[in-house]
Amino acid sequence: MIIGFVLGIGAPVMSQTVRLSADERGAVEERVKKYCGFMELFAGNLEQIDKMDSIFAMCENDKVQTFDDISPRAKSGDIEYNSLPLFQYLQNITSKFDNSLQVEYSGFRCEKVVSEPKMNSLGLGGSGMPGGVSLTNAYASVRVVKKIKGSGIDKSVPLRIMVNLSSFKIGGTVSEEYEDPYSLYLEGVEMLENGDERKGMELLEKCSGYKTYPGRFRAMTIMGVHLFRKAKWAEAERMLTMASEQDPVGGVMLAQMYVMSSQTVDLRIPAHYYNPTKAMQLLERYASVEDKDCPEASLVASYDLAAFYIQGNIVPRNLDKAGMYLEKIDKYVEGNNVHDGNFLVLPYSLRIGIASVRGDLFELKSNLIILENLFPVLTLGADYKLILYSCVYGGLLGIYKKEKNTAKYEEYLGKLKTLNTPVCNKLLACEYREANKYEEALKYYRLAADGGEPDAAYVMSLYYIPSSGIDISQVADGFDRFLYSPRPDKDAAKSLSFAKMAAEQGHADAEFRMVQMCFDGPSIGLPLDVGSGVEWVCRFANSAGYSHARLVGAGIGWIVNFYLQNKDKDILSAFERKAAQGDPAAAYVCYQLYCYVERDTVMGFDYLRKSAEGGFYQGLFDIAASYSSGVNVARDYGQVPYWANQLVERNFPIGYVLLAEYEAEVNHDYKKEMDLYLKAIDMKEASAALEVGKIYLEGRHGHVKDLEKAKFYLSMVEEFLQVQFSPSGADLIAEAKLRLGQIEAASVNGTLADSPEPSTSYMTQLDVLSDQVLSPDERIAESERLLPLLFASSDAVVKIIGSNGTTIVATETAADFLMRLSTAPARVKVVRVSSELNAEGKIIELIVREEK
Repeated sequence: MIIGFVLGIGAPVMSQTVRLSADERGAVEERVKKYCGFMELFAGNLEQIDKMDSIFAMCENDKVQTFDDISPRAKSGDIEYNSLPLFQYLQNITSKFDNSLQVEYSGFRCEKVVSEPKMNSLGLGGSGMPGGVSLTNAYASVRVVKKIKGSGIDKSVPLRIMVNLSSFKIGGTVSEEYEDPYSLYLEGVEMLENGDERKGMELLEKCSGYKTYPGRFRAMTIMGVHLFRKAKWAEAERMLTMASEQDPVGGVMLAQMYVMSSQTVDLRIPAHYYNPTKAMQLLERYASVEDKDCPEASLVASYDLAAFYIQGNIVPRNLDKAGMYLEKIDKYVEGNNVHDGNFLVLPYSLRIGIASVRGDLFELKSNLIILENLFPVLTLGADYKLILYSCVYGGLLGIYKKEKNTAKYEEYLGKLKTLNTPVCNKLLACEYREANKYEEALKYYRLAADGGEPDAAYVMSLYYIPSSGIDISQVADGFDRFLYSPRPDKDAAKSLSFAKMAAEQGHADAEFRMVQMCFDGPSIGLPLDVGSGVEWVCRFANSAGYSHARLVGAGIGWIVNFYLQNKDKDILSAFERKAAQGDPAAAYVCYQLYCYVERDTVMGFDYLRKSAEGGFYQGLFDIAASYSSGVNVARDYGQVPYWANQLVERNFPIGYVLLAEYEAEVNHDYKKEMDLYLKAIDMKEASAALEVGKIYLEGRHGHVKDLEKAKFYLSMVEEFLQVQFSPSGADLIAEAKLRLGQIEAASVNGTLADSPEPSTSYMTQLDVLSDQVLSPDERIAESERLLPLLFASSDAVVKIIGSNGTTIVATETAADFLMRLSTAPARVKVVRVSSELNAEGKIIELIVREEK
């Protein structure tokens, strides 16, 4: 629970108040008067030229846009030159007028506030965004009249001077009479704020086109955020990419888009935008830039990087690097005497995460208590405050439980009950569940679910689901047995309602449950709903991360098997329509249906390419593997690196494995092969650990045989499979154990015994059955010889899976399987996925993938 607490921390910098109080307006006006006083002194006396530094110090930077009221160019038709960067404007006063202008400002009146769209450290967010360090600027607009007298000048100019309400610094000066890029920007932002999206975007696009306007990149950021919230993903990415060239906020927002594809509630970013490699590059760039104009962006980038290194999901866990970024945030907070809750929370949340990973209960407890003690003085939004309280109380509850401090445990149990938020109720449910108080646990799950908490809603879905077909004796968890037990209040409609509630908030298990209920609804009294099933499969597959690959494969398997049984062309048509609209998951389903049911590999591979081009990770893996093996397409090793690198960019370690195999098989570059395997191992890829273990075990590819290293890597396989999905995980573990057994035997016997691949020595014999060099009679005779030699009986089960490693596309007896191979019109390579042997070492079940 504590680690999950890290990324969701943050708090609003300040309320971006649209209406200022009289005192606030007075403070803003006084700020502008002070600024104007420095401008008057600088303009009128060369000896006051040192006031330039004071002027710059009062502004966001020395390039804030300033209306050019001393040059005839200000009246030209080209509005781009109606304003200048402040430093250039001041230089012109000196170079053209020798600081001899009589300048007087009057009529100071703070009229309104112009606020940029809400952007913060939790990403681009949406209506459900509870908090986060704000990256939004709000500007108070102060009307003034400026009188200027000097060489060839005698005029009064109505101006608006903008004050940043977060930093209380001058943001620029615009004319009341003439347009310039900055005035277009302010008007565009105001239009967006007031709901005139078309006009607002039009003005922002116009001002972003002026190459001399330094603020054009922030305009692009605002447009990118707006497009994001409209779910126009491609346009948002394009705009934020341009903005990120110069605007730190644009860079941080784009990075957030690349890593939050499956994390949002009300905005479901397609998973193919998930690109942690690009996100890390952007965050590292802006974390290292000490941008005085927007220091918050640098801190948010540092915070995100620290959190990623603590969690170890996007990059390998590295607490030293996390500590480095934490130190940077600490220095800023201390150096700037920060009292704002939004910044004070950041370092404590990171310390909590680091202590949790290290198992340092003292440090963990200390920081949770400090954070709790800060609550009374932190300025936090009401909703966010409740979330923060829930997490801190839950963390301390867990610590006091471990310490067996009954009094404190009961105290914090009471605090959670008093707070009575959905998160608190879920935490209470988990506590009672662990204590085997199932009725009490159910009570709080129900309360949490009624409040919309997705985990609790999923539990309630399981509670209400009719238990037909569930063998309760096979359910290991006591609470799950309680949920599934027969009772009169079982209600399929309620189960569906709660599952939908959780699924609509991105709960992966609930989304999978929706797929099941749509396609298998009649088994529990619900109607068959193919249309909704198609939608849920695509939504789930497109948004679920790699960690849910097994569920995604199973969900697609539901579709394939349903189609296999019913041959309902409407299903295929529905997916083809969605694929035509650019849905990469739908294209992947079409690939599966065409290749493994309709047996049309040409059409199927075309859909596979569309899926991969859309960034769908299973499509990326399958197309790389297909080009490498020649399955469903002519073998083309040259294509492998391109698609494998697409996987690498999206942080899928299997991409490094494919590249390693390519370097070994095609380029014979065994050093690069090892380097790539080690990168995959850093990301806990079990197949890479197995391969490196075998390399050292056998002394392959120029590496010296080293049993200790082999044991070291082989021992990682089972551990990695606890955290990283693999469709052939059971086989990886079996082979690793066999190899470890060889090493153990060698330590006793002094020599390493030779051994065939585990349970796979027969595979080459199966390949011979379709060898077209042999006559049909010879192949049939060989199949008859192999049947009793390899299989326990002629009725032993053989299952054929699709290329995703999960979907069973055909089942046949051993006799039929061997006969089909021996009569095949072309060579068929059989790849073992898994097998089950009897005590005599003969196959009773074989699962394979066929490569033609």
